[in-house]
Amino acid sequence: MTHKAAEICKLDAGTLSVGATADICLFDPDEAWTVDAGKFYSKSRNCPWHGKSLKGSVKATYVAGRAVFDGQAIII
Repeated sequence: MTHKAAEICKLDAGTLSVGATADICLFDPDEAWTVDAGKFYSKSRNCPWHGKSLKGSVKATYVAGRAVFDGQAIII
C-alpha cells in the first residue's frame, strides 16, 4: 500500500528496508469501532459518519521511528 504510492510521488519512502525512514502505521483491519466526532483531533465536528460503526482501527503510528500515536492519543 505504500511502496508504489511513494514511487509514483517520487518519494524516498514506502519500505521497511535497513536505513529507510521508519514511518509505520499499525492497523487492525478487523476491529470494529463507532465514530464519535467529538473525539476527533480536528476542530471540525462536521462528520457524516458520526455514530456509525466502522471496521478497521489504527493501533499505533510511528514517524521517523518515533511513536506519535499510541492508539488512544497523539504523543508529541
